[in-house]
Amino acid sequence: MSYLVDTKVLSELRNRKADAKVVAWMQARPRQSLYRTLVTRNTKDFEGLGVQGVNPWDA
Repeated sequence: MSYLVDTKVLSELRNRKADAKVVAWMQARPRQSLYRTLVTRNTKDFEGLGVQGVNPWDA
């Protein structure tokens, strides 16, 4: 199974007082099953970073 991890979850993990349930949930998942996404119109900001991107306006 794969999981699309919301940025709110990632933000919570960076919190010094992160919710223990969020931390436990993430630790219980295989790293290769976790994915994240980014939606932006500023695709040029990510060029050269090794990030696969799809510009829906060009598709």
